Amino acid sequence: MQLLTEQNRSELETIFEDYEKKEAEKSLFYFGKYILGFDLDESVHQEWEITLKEGKSLKLYLMPRGHYKTTFFTIANTLHGLCLDKTKRFLLANAVFDNAKDFIAPIKTQIERNPKLKWWGLEPGEPWSTEEISIKRDTIHKEPSVSIAGIGSQLPSQHHDVIDWDDLVNDKNKTHKEYIDKVISWWKDSLNLLEPNGLGIMLGTRWH
Repeated sequence: MQLLTEQNRSELETIFEDYEKKEAEKSLFYFGKYILGFDLDESVHQEWEITLKEGKSLKLYLMPRGHYKTTFFTIANTLHGLCLDKTKRFLLANAVFDNAKDFIAPIKTQIERNPKLKWWGLEPGEPWSTEEISIKRDTIHKEPSVSIAGIGSQLPSQHHDVIDWDDLVNDKNKTHKEYIDKVISWWKDSLNLLEPNGLGIMLGTRWH
Protein backbone atom coordinates (compact mmCIF):
# COMPACT_ATOMS: atom_id res chain seq x y z
CA MET A 1 0.00 0.00 0.00
CA GLN A 2 1.40 3.37 -1.01
CA LEU A 3 1.59 5.92 1.80
CA LEU A 4 0.78 9.58 1.28
CA THR A 5 3.85 11.72 0.81
CA GLU A 6 4.02 15.19 2.35
CA GLN A 7 3.50 16.64 -1.13
CA ASN A 8 0.41 14.47 -1.72
CA ARG A 9 -0.95 15.43 1.69
CA SER A 10 -0.38 19.12 1.00
CA GLU A 11 -2.10 18.84 -2.39
CA LEU A 12 -5.11 17.11 -0.83
CA GLU A 13 -5.34 19.76 1.87
CA THR A 14 -5.26 22.48 -0.78
CA ILE A 15 -8.02 20.76 -2.77
CA PHE A 16 -10.20 20.42 0.33
CA GLU A 17 -9.51 24.01 1.36
CA ASP A 18 -10.53 25.26 -2.08
CA TYR A 19 -13.70 23.16 -1.92
CA GLU A 20 -14.65 24.46 1.54
CA LYS A 21 -13.97 28.04 0.53
CA LYS A 22 -16.13 27.82 -2.60
CA GLU A 23 -18.99 26.15 -0.72
CA ALA A 24 -18.77 28.72 2.07
CA GLU A 25 -18.89 31.62 -0.37
CA LYS A 26 -22.02 30.18 -1.98
CA SER A 27 -23.85 29.34 1.23
CA LEU A 28 -24.23 31.25 4.50
CA PHE A 29 -25.46 28.03 6.11
CA TYR A 30 -22.31 26.15 5.07
CA PHE A 31 -20.15 29.06 6.20
CA GLY A 32 -21.79 29.24 9.62
CA LYS A 33 -21.75 25.50 10.24
CA TYR A 34 -18.46 24.35 8.74
CA ILE A 35 -16.26 27.46 8.78
CA LEU A 36 -17.40 29.08 12.03
CA GLY A 37 -18.39 25.84 13.74
CA PHE A 38 -21.90 26.84 14.84
CA ASP A 39 -24.52 24.19 15.61
CA LEU A 40 -26.90 25.14 12.81
CA ASP A 41 -29.92 23.10 11.73
CA GLU A 42 -30.33 22.45 8.02
CA SER A 43 -34.14 22.37 8.21
CA VAL A 44 -34.26 25.81 9.86
CA HIS A 45 -31.25 27.83 8.81
CA GLN A 46 -31.09 26.84 5.15
CA GLU A 47 -34.68 28.07 4.88
CA TRP A 48 -33.64 31.38 6.43
CA GLU A 49 -30.81 31.66 3.94
CA ILE A 50 -33.24 31.27 1.04
CA THR A 51 -35.44 34.10 2.32
CA LEU A 52 -32.40 36.26 3.06
CA LYS A 53 -31.35 36.05 -0.59
CA GLU A 54 -34.75 37.23 -1.84
CA GLY A 55 -34.93 40.71 -3.30
CA LYS A 56 -36.54 42.78 -0.54
CA SER A 57 -34.28 45.27 1.22
CA LEU A 58 -36.03 44.98 4.61
CA LYS A 59 -36.48 41.57 6.25
CA LEU A 60 -38.44 40.57 9.34
CA TYR A 61 -37.86 37.35 11.29
CA LEU A 62 -39.85 36.48 14.41
CA MET A 63 -39.11 33.28 16.29
CA PRO A 64 -38.99 31.91 19.85
CA ARG A 65 -35.77 31.73 21.78
CA GLY A 66 -33.42 28.86 21.05
CA HIS A 67 -33.43 29.14 17.25
CA TYR A 68 -29.96 30.74 16.99
CA LYS A 69 -31.25 33.82 15.20
CA THR A 70 -28.46 36.03 16.56
CA THR A 71 -25.87 33.37 15.77
CA PHE A 72 -27.08 33.03 12.17
CA PHE A 73 -28.05 36.56 11.18
CA THR A 74 -26.07 38.89 13.42
CA ILE A 75 -22.81 36.97 13.78
CA ALA A 76 -22.47 34.51 10.87
CA ASN A 77 -24.03 36.79 8.25
CA THR A 78 -21.81 39.69 9.29
CA LEU A 79 -18.65 37.62 9.02
CA HIS A 80 -19.82 36.08 5.75
CA GLY A 81 -20.44 39.52 4.33
CA LEU A 82 -16.97 40.71 5.32
CA CYS A 83 -15.37 37.64 3.74
CA LEU A 84 -17.12 38.36 0.45
CA ASP A 85 -16.55 42.12 0.57
CA LYS A 86 -14.15 43.74 3.06
CA THR A 87 -15.57 47.19 2.33
CA LYS A 88 -18.99 46.39 3.78
CA ARG A 89 -20.15 48.26 6.89
CA PHE A 90 -22.47 46.68 9.45
CA LEU A 91 -24.48 48.20 12.29
CA LEU A 92 -25.70 45.76 14.97
CA ALA A 93 -28.41 47.14 17.25
CA ASN A 94 -30.20 45.89 20.35
CA ALA A 95 -32.64 47.35 22.86
CA VAL A 96 -29.70 47.71 25.28
CA PHE A 97 -26.30 49.04 24.20
CA ASP A 98 -24.35 46.76 26.55
CA ASN A 99 -26.17 43.73 25.15
CA ALA A 100 -25.05 44.74 21.67
CA LYS A 101 -21.47 44.31 22.87
CA ASP A 102 -22.29 40.60 23.06
CA PHE A 103 -22.79 40.67 19.28
CA ILE A 104 -19.39 42.10 18.48
CA ALA A 105 -17.42 39.93 20.93
CA PRO A 106 -17.82 36.60 19.07
CA ILE A 107 -17.15 38.32 15.75
CA LYS A 108 -13.84 39.58 17.14
CA THR A 109 -13.01 36.14 18.54
CA GLN A 110 -13.66 34.42 15.22
CA ILE A 111 -11.42 36.84 13.34
CA GLU A 112 -8.67 36.56 15.94
CA ARG A 113 -8.72 32.79 16.43
CA ASN A 114 -10.34 31.03 13.48
CA PRO A 115 -7.56 30.16 10.98
CA LYS A 116 -10.08 29.43 8.23
CA LEU A 117 -11.05 33.11 8.07
CA LYS A 118 -7.52 33.87 6.93
CA TRP A 119 -8.51 32.21 3.64
CA TRP A 120 -10.32 35.48 2.93
CA GLY A 121 -7.64 37.66 4.47
CA LEU A 122 -9.68 38.80 7.46
CA GLU A 123 -7.31 40.50 9.89
CA PRO A 124 -7.90 42.92 12.77
CA GLY A 125 -7.47 46.57 11.89
CA GLU A 126 -8.19 49.84 13.69
CA PRO A 127 -10.36 50.43 15.65
CA TRP A 128 -10.57 47.07 17.44
CA SER A 129 -12.66 47.55 20.59
CA THR A 130 -15.74 46.24 22.40
CA GLU A 131 -17.93 48.75 20.56
CA GLU A 132 -16.55 48.90 17.02
CA ILE A 133 -14.08 47.02 14.87
CA SER A 134 -12.51 47.40 11.46
CA ILE A 135 -10.79 44.73 9.44
CA LYS A 136 -7.82 45.61 7.29
CA ARG A 137 -9.13 46.89 3.96
CA ASP A 138 -7.74 48.71 0.98
CA THR A 139 -10.45 51.37 0.81
CA ILE A 140 -10.91 54.25 3.26
CA HIS A 141 -14.21 54.67 5.13
CA LYS A 142 -15.04 56.82 8.14
CA GLU A 143 -17.30 54.00 9.34
CA PRO A 144 -15.82 50.92 11.01
CA SER A 145 -16.52 47.51 9.53
CA VAL A 146 -18.83 46.66 12.43
CA SER A 147 -20.35 48.99 15.01
CA ILE A 148 -23.11 48.63 17.60
CA ALA A 149 -25.97 50.68 18.98
CA GLY A 150 -28.79 50.52 21.51
CA ILE A 151 -32.16 52.22 21.79
CA GLY A 152 -31.45 55.82 22.68
CA SER A 153 -27.89 55.72 21.36
CA GLN A 154 -26.90 58.80 19.44
CA LEU A 155 -26.76 57.91 15.77
CA PRO A 156 -23.77 59.58 14.10
CA SER A 157 -23.89 60.61 10.47
CA GLN A 158 -22.67 57.31 9.07
CA HIS A 159 -23.72 54.95 6.32
CA HIS A 160 -24.13 51.20 6.61
CA ASP A 161 -24.59 48.49 4.02
CA VAL A 162 -26.34 46.19 6.49
CA ILE A 163 -28.22 46.99 9.70
CA ASP A 164 -29.28 44.23 12.08
CA TRP A 165 -32.00 45.26 14.53
CA ASP A 166 -31.70 42.31 16.88
CA ASP A 167 -34.36 42.29 19.63
CA LEU A 168 -35.12 46.01 19.79
CA VAL A 169 -38.22 45.00 21.76
CA ASN A 170 -37.58 43.28 25.08
CA ASP A 171 -39.56 42.37 28.19
CA LYS A 172 -39.02 45.85 29.66
CA ASN A 173 -39.87 48.16 26.77
CA LYS A 174 -42.83 46.18 25.40
CA THR A 175 -45.20 46.94 28.27
CA HIS A 176 -45.62 50.73 28.07
CA LYS A 177 -46.73 52.83 25.11
CA GLU A 178 -44.11 55.47 25.92
CA TYR A 179 -41.32 52.90 25.61
CA ILE A 180 -42.81 51.38 22.47
CA ASP A 181 -43.04 54.81 20.82
CA LYS A 182 -39.39 55.44 21.72
CA VAL A 183 -38.35 52.19 20.05
CA ILE A 184 -40.32 52.97 16.89
CA SER A 185 -38.95 56.51 16.70
CA TRP A 186 -35.34 55.35 17.16
CA TRP A 187 -35.78 52.61 14.57
CA LYS A 188 -37.14 55.08 12.01
CA ASP A 189 -34.15 57.36 12.64
CA SER A 190 -31.75 54.46 12.16
CA LEU A 191 -33.26 53.75 8.74
CA ASN A 192 -31.63 56.95 7.52
CA LEU A 193 -28.23 55.31 8.04
CA LEU A 194 -28.97 52.44 5.64
CA GLU A 195 -27.49 52.79 2.17
CA PRO A 196 -30.08 52.97 -0.65
CA ASN A 197 -29.17 49.49 -1.82
CA GLY A 198 -28.49 48.22 1.69
CA LEU A 199 -30.10 45.41 3.66
CA GLY A 200 -32.04 45.82 6.90
CA ILE A 201 -32.76 42.74 9.03
CA MET A 202 -35.26 42.97 11.88
CA LEU A 203 -35.02 40.10 14.36
CA GLY A 204 -37.61 39.65 17.07
CA THR A 205 -38.51 37.17 19.78
CA ARG A 206 -42.07 35.82 20.00
CA TRP A 207 -43.26 36.49 23.53
CA HIS A 208 -46.61 34.67 23.34
